[in-house]
Amino acid sequence: MTAPIVIVSGPPASGKSSLASRLATDFSLPAITKDGIKETLLDTFVTVDAEDSKRVGRAAWAVLWHTLEVELTAGRSVLLEGNFRADPDDGRLGRLAERFAFDAIQVHCFAPVEVLVARYEARIGERHPGHADAERLPGLRDVLDPDLYVLALAGPLIRVDTRDFEGIDYDALRESVAQHLEKGRR
Repeated sequence: MTAPIVIVSGPPASGKSSLASRLATDFSLPAITKDGIKETLLDTFVTVDAEDSKRVGRAAWAVLWHTLEVELTAGRSVLLEGNFRADPDDGRLGRLAERFAFDAIQVHCFAPVEVLVARYEARIGERHPGHADAERLPGLRDVLDPDLYVLALAGPLIRVDTRDFEGIDYDALRESVAQHLEKGRR
């Protein structure tokens, strides 16, 4: 049997966490989130600077990939959320696909750059301080190209414009994810 997985990706401040949380709850899927792992690791530190934050971020990715492998070994469906990058994350998923039977649906969140910058600025001080958001703000525009976060997967790609959360057709998105999950479980 093929394990269907859901991947929620997109640039910083694109609404990935909010959408992923709702989908994981609706489908009773374990949500493996990069920032959730990172914040758990950050809680073990007394203080963190921007360089520490990057190192902890790399460790969080390693834990995410390991946890996905554990779940795929058991044949379980999961939801992954993070700012996955086509390079190198396509390679990691490709290597896992050589070893495990899974089908992925990708929910790609995006919004205009000005919306992303405004959201990012607004959340400074609200997120875990270990993210060092204020220190990263000057280079933010360099990482906001939404195409950097689209993975080359064989499965469906659903692009979700998150500039207005109220305007998202969540019912249609939910139905697409439901069909993907059901197809994989047959």
